[in-house]
Amino acid sequence: VAAAPGGARPEVRCEGRACSATATAPGSAAAGSEGGGSAGTVPKLVGAELDEAFRGYQKFARGTPGPRVCSFDEALRRRGLSRPGGEEADAQASAKDLADELACLKAAFDLLDFADFATAMLRALEEAESARPEDVREAMGEKAARLYEHFVFIARGCGGVPAAWASACRNALAPCFAFPLLGGSEAAALAAQLRSLGALRVVDPMAGTGLHARLLHTAGLEVRASDVRPSEGIAGGAGWWPVDVRRTEEALVASPAGTSAHAVADCDAGADCADGVAAGGDTSAAAAATALLLSWPPSSSPAGLLALRRFGGGLVVLIGDRGRWTGCQGLHEELAQHWEEVWRLDILRWPRMEDDVRVFRRRR
Repeated sequence: VAAAPGGARPEVRCEGRACSATATAPGSAAAGSEGGGSAGTVPKLVGAELDEAFRGYQKFARGTPGPRVCSFDEALRRRGLSRPGGEEADAQASAKDLADELACLKAAFDLLDFADFATAMLRALEEAESARPEDVREAMGEKAARLYEHFVFIARGCGGVPAAWASACRNALAPCFAFPLLGGSEAAALAAQLRSLGALRVVDPMAGTGLHARLLHTAGLEVRASDVRPSEGIAGGAGWWPVDVRRTEEALVASPAGTSAHAVADCDAGADCADGVAAGGDTSAAAAATALLLSWPPSSSPAGLLALRRFGGGLVVLIGDRGRWTGCQGLHEELAQHWEEVWRLDILRWPRMEDDVRVFRRRR
């Protein structure tokens, strides 16, 4: 896909949606010379090399798209729409509003292309005879965050994701990125507000892909992310930040920032779980400097409520609405009774959604 540092040439072969990778270092036997180097050593794809590899993948994927792009393409066709690109798209973009909409749609396809690329590349690198590609994962996480920020920026310029295909886009992007349209600028504003309130770290017990954890880390906060089912391990999911697997049946859960561990009761079978959170009322300095992040907690399970009740710190960040789509009724009642809203940030919303970012402080 791209020339690699040191002259090694990674080769990614794709048949349909399956990819395999090999790399040959200069001077290796596979390169046709004697001694030196080794075949099967996968080079580091970071920085410019990663960007070049992704551009190469996109050229290839125009004819053989990955599974996420295929699904979104099919959803668009059912709506009488198609993927923008090439001279045809330029000819269609005669009006500014149409040009903006096409740019937004292209940004959405770039995200899905990158998720397909990352999944295929990481699988190929792990199958090759090389060390675990943590450096590649980090670079991919950083690029995913930049692409998501770009999508949010373009969509904001359009006045929101166009309603004609917003539902299909949300359904395509949410499993491999995030539900709310929270970009880097919003994460930076949230991080600044948390620091002004004394919080230096965030615990995210329903982290999903880890995208928000990465955005907040980039904004200068210490972040601990966990999930009972991280998105990377689910079909169609992805991972952009290390997310610990923490299950409800664990008898003890290590609380954030080194505070004492507390027992956690089981959630309903199959429900998302609020693991990795300290029990309520902890007055230690570490707990006081820790905020709980609840991003689009499910309305169909008490996961958000359980996390809130087990949290020992004094600040909670809720990214969601007032109960229509996010958070069970008990969660919102608990917030109203025992917490006070101290800050709110409007964010870009999907059509018919009413989510925003709110920070709550525990009532004394």
